[in-house]
Amino acid sequence: FFIGSFLSNCGISYNPERLVNSLPSNKTIERAVEDNAVSNILLTQDAIRKNLFVYICADKGNKKGNKKISKFICWYNQSEEKVRTFLIDCDCTDESTADVAAALNHSLRRVFPSDVSVTVYGQCTDSGCGRKYALQKALKDLEIAPEEYLVATCLLHNLQTMLRNAVVTVLGEGGQDENGNYVMNVMQMLHGAYNIQNYHKNEELKRLWTYLDPEIESQKFKLLKEPVLTRWWLVGACACSFKESMTQWKLICSSIQNLAPSGSACSKIASCTLNLIEQKVIVNDLFLLCAVHKFFIFPHFKYLQLGDRDVRNTPTFQAQHLLLQYFLMYNDIQEMKDSWENNEKFSKYKESLSLLDAEEKMVQNKKRTNIFVIMENSLHKHFGIWAGQLLFLSVYLNQPSASLVVRRVIRGRMGRRQEDVVSYYDEDHKKTVNLQKFKLFLEEYVRTEAINDTRNLPLVKNNAAALSLVADRIDMWNVSIPALIKL
Repeated sequence: FFIGSFLSNCGISYNPERLVNSLPSNKTIERAVEDNAVSNILLTQDAIRKNLFVYICADKGNKKGNKKISKFICWYNQSEEKVRTFLIDCDCTDESTADVAAALNHSLRRVFPSDVSVTVYGQCTDSGCGRKYALQKALKDLEIAPEEYLVATCLLHNLQTMLRNAVVTVLGEGGQDENGNYVMNVMQMLHGAYNIQNYHKNEELKRLWTYLDPEIESQKFKLLKEPVLTRWWLVGACACSFKESMTQWKLICSSIQNLAPSGSACSKIASCTLNLIEQKVIVNDLFLLCAVHKFFIFPHFKYLQLGDRDVRNTPTFQAQHLLLQYFLMYNDIQEMKDSWENNEKFSKYKESLSLLDAEEKMVQNKKRTNIFVIMENSLHKHFGIWAGQLLFLSVYLNQPSASLVVRRVIRGRMGRRQEDVVSYYDEDHKKTVNLQKFKLFLEEYVRTEAINDTRNLPLVKNNAAALSLVADRIDMWNVSIPALIKL
């Protein structure tokens, strides 16, 4: 069909029967798929033999009552010098952690070479695959997880949780109350606009939009993202899209309210949404959401999707940089708390705040403060592991950050050296790092227990000479010193 359509569009004549007969048969396609699957399995098994340090990444979902878990294995392919991932399967599973572990064990045995015992050295999941340490214990009970086992959770989920906790606690979720009345808050305004968009087919809404505002007739109509609080950056994306076209949405809601049958769902939603758009406090909340999204959520979400250039940029595999990322996120929250008034991303919020009366301003200021506090608390809860159990990974940071970390771990203090610089531009984060602030961060959030645990790791005990070089600001990524190559 597609080939025939392409040829027709190009004005090329062809014989439909001969075109169909030239295509491979169902059996041929089936054999090609089977051959490709077998080849992938054999290549994966060969790569695992060369590097037995394999990790699992799993995520559970529920679509139309079917509870499935997607299971990946991840490892460093030595011949390609790159982190590789391989999707084993996406099968149904039960709810309990023990059942999830059993499903993982079954899938791993299908892909591991028969001459290699099934062992995984770490995991990355969200809370949907069993509580993270409970899954670790279940895998150990099955004797496929060693004592030295690394546990991490999805950073993109964790970043979204920071926003979700703050929005739900301070601004509310939207929806309806126990009496069936719509809740009057900014989230309901976004849900209302999105629902109106769904009540009218795309083309119908587009015609209505351009009819109401001829000046934007030539502009492309952009649908709102559904503002789902559990789906990463969708709330911020929806808020920003709505903010840019709020005048048009106001006209749309007014038109629907006047034209739609009285008492219809569409009329009720339009009326509620219009009411919310006309409330200055709600609009101020919207501008705050947009500012937080643009200054904090979007840039950090974008970074966490990137890869590490030292392992060929496989997306999201960048564990060595995450202690510094934790610090940079912490630093940005402090900047929002202390200097939001001078931040360009908060200019519209500041302007709309000035339009409120004194009592409203007091309430809005409390909201903003509480949002930043909740975000900071969530940051420490979900990213603190990179300053704790996974602290050892940060010895592989870029210099001079790596030097500060190693001096903190090995010597217990960082001190002040004459050659220490005040700040530097980190090529991976694309940000300037204030080393004095980073020092203070390490002193406060890298606890003594984490330092002692890291010192007792074989990695640290067996590489003392190499770590001393790192402490002296030798860049392990740009030298050929045997001790650093071993590290």
